Amino acid sequence: MGMKKTASLLCVFVLLISLLTGCSLSSITPRPRLFGIKGDITCKFHASANAKVDKPVEITDIEFDKDMFIKLYNEYKSYDPGYMNHHLDKFDLKLDPKTQNEEWKKVNDTEVWVYAIYEDGQSSVRLYRHESKWYFFVLNKGGAAKPEEQGSYYKEISKKMDEYWTPILNKVLQA
Repeated sequence: MGMKKTASLLCVFVLLISLLTGCSLSSITPRPRLFGIKGDITCKFHASANAKVDKPVEITDIEFDKDMFIKLYNEYKSYDPGYMNHHLDKFDLKLDPKTQNEEWKKVNDTEVWVYAIYEDGQSSVRLYRHESKWYFFVLNKGGAAKPEEQGSYYKEISKKMDEYWTPILNKVLQA
């Protein structure tokens, strides 16, 4: 057997074992980032108390800077759920729908989807407000093995993003 074939089989074997044992490959695969947007950008916002059931309110008359969208999108994509699953102390907010159901529902009712549609495609970011701060939803954890870790986990958006996006997002929620 040749060296290339042996190395290939070894890689396939390692990947197969990783997948079968539940190991996440997300820590070794890069999450997609935006490095630029060609041409014009169209923005859409969906705000809905229950976006999965209700038809969301679509707002298209609010403009935003495409560079600020790229920064927001890349900040969101920087929080890898596979990595963060093992670093729960890095989260800014945890809500357990079983023990904090009213507060969890209240946060979900503030969901805003920010869509950017451009020449090469489209990208979106979902944000949630809690006590006047905006958060990215990153991870949902069940509690079968460790009930104390059960819940929805969120990362607060950076101060610079908050200063720019809060007036826009608040306007969307008021529409």
